[in-house]
Amino acid sequence: MAQRSNPPRRVRRKFAHTDSSTSTSTSRVSDEDDVQLRHSPRYGRNPLTAKKLLLCLDYGTTLTSISYITFDPDEPPEDVHPREVRCVANWPQANQFVNAASPFVPSESWYRGGEFLWGHEVQHTLRNLSDNDDAESMDCIIQLPKLLLDDDGESIDNDRLSQPRKALHKAGRTARDAIRDYLMKVFKHTHGQLLNYEGFNNTWEVELVLCVPSKWSTYAHLTMQEILLEVVEKTDMKGREFSIFIIDEPEAAVTFALCHEYIRKNIKEGSNFIVCDAGGGTVDAITYKVRQEDPFRADEIAIPAGIPPSRKDCGSSYINQAFIEETRERLAHIIEMGREPSYSKEAILQHDLFRNFEHELKRIYDPDVWEEDERRSFRVFGLREDPTRNFGNGMFFVTKEQMDNYYRRSLEGTVDLIMEQLEQLNGQEVKDRVVAQGESAEICMHRTFELGQEMAAYETIYFSDQRVFQHYRIDNPKNRGHRKAGVVKASLDALRRRNMLEEKINEDGDVYYEVHYSIKLEVDGRNVKATIHCPPGQEVQGEAQICIAAAFSPGTN
Repeated sequence: MAQRSNPPRRVRRKFAHTDSSTSTSTSRVSDEDDVQLRHSPRYGRNPLTAKKLLLCLDYGTTLTSISYITFDPDEPPEDVHPREVRCVANWPQANQFVNAASPFVPSESWYRGGEFLWGHEVQHTLRNLSDNDDAESMDCIIQLPKLLLDDDGESIDNDRLSQPRKALHKAGRTARDAIRDYLMKVFKHTHGQLLNYEGFNNTWEVELVLCVPSKWSTYAHLTMQEILLEVVEKTDMKGREFSIFIIDEPEAAVTFALCHEYIRKNIKEGSNFIVCDAGGGTVDAITYKVRQEDPFRADEIAIPAGIPPSRKDCGSSYINQAFIEETRERLAHIIEMGREPSYSKEAILQHDLFRNFEHELKRIYDPDVWEEDERRSFRVFGLREDPTRNFGNGMFFVTKEQMDNYYRRSLEGTVDLIMEQLEQLNGQEVKDRVVAQGESAEICMHRTFELGQEMAAYETIYFSDQRVFQHYRIDNPKNRGHRKAGVVKASLDALRRRNMLEEKINEDGDVYYEVHYSIKLEVDGRNVKATIHCPPGQEVQGEAQICIAAAFSPGTN
């Protein structure tokens, strides 16, 4: 199977951009591989005509969204403007916190007893907790599982990841389990929305675009691919044909940014530009040089910042974490709130305080506008005045100094990443990289069958991100780290019925069949087609298609 090389990531990336205001990314492939989309009107078609659904999953550390376009696969649009992209909305319980039309849903879940809560349901349940509720179940709220998918336990943000690890352990789940269960809900909701508003059905072609952090290893890509293949199968999202396209989040950000004319007109041939993708849990910075303007081509010219070992403690989740940790400390001494019915302190923190901080105060804070002694307040019924903790009568105050402290760690880390990129703009050499596609390999095999035994050839295809030793058994230490990619099966009984197999007799006089066949592996786009030929190199007796999108560098088309 073709493999994706990870670090060092000093490779040149290529972007295609059409003459209009939209771009299509074709990272790490040749200029001739650019994908062109041709516009076709959305309405006026026969509703029974099969369409193509281009679905993009942005599974973020703190928020998740799904966007999409639909078109006639025989007449794909040449360009797709951002205004034509639609987003899944109406997430369960969203109207309790934000506008129901919001495309974002929180990337958190909660194994609460025998119930699985996800998205806005988590905060909705927290706000209604009372002191009589089982506080221990709150330890099973899963946040940041995405950061644990590629975790070796030695992460530099061990402090931040300790809570998610404990929550998963207490819930008896792995990061993979939590991501799968969460995305199962996301895609089930998406299926319902597409069914109701777009008439989606299983005759459609579906291509799923997955945005991934630039720091992820091939192992993480493969795990996400396996999760998504399971999810789309169980939520009826596969359609008639299904494929996955993986792209780095910073590259997706570049592609989107280049849709805007005011950005394009300021980027000239030979100029350098830095893309900073500041997300909820990770921040990446990458430097590009414009090779040509029309069509647009840009090459990565510096080692990306934000991947180990240069990763910093930055991202909006660090701002939230700083607020929550300080607020818990300020509320720690409170025993009785003087409020009926009685609510737990955690419910007050999540509902009365964090909700307003996340959706209001954090989004409008401007340090240049606030006076040094300025403060804002949150209403907390039953809170008694305490100047030492900056409490008023029923009021929880937040000062400018506190706001600056919430932001400081994340902003300083982001500045460090950008400075790392600036320091590398000193003529560092960058080597090109070639991705080979459309290649095939053939492996000759033989197998012995006893009389009366089902004559079926099962061959398991494995994936490894390391050098492999094919003459060793798969469980040999030299092949550690392998992953099962798929199985190809062929029934050979038809050959026996056609008298194409010769009976043989062993030394003990037992009759058996010895069958020789070959396995052919052919890379077709982001899939491997595995076929079993018997006799070798001749008739196809069985075949299977194995998705290998995770084995390629993100952006490979």
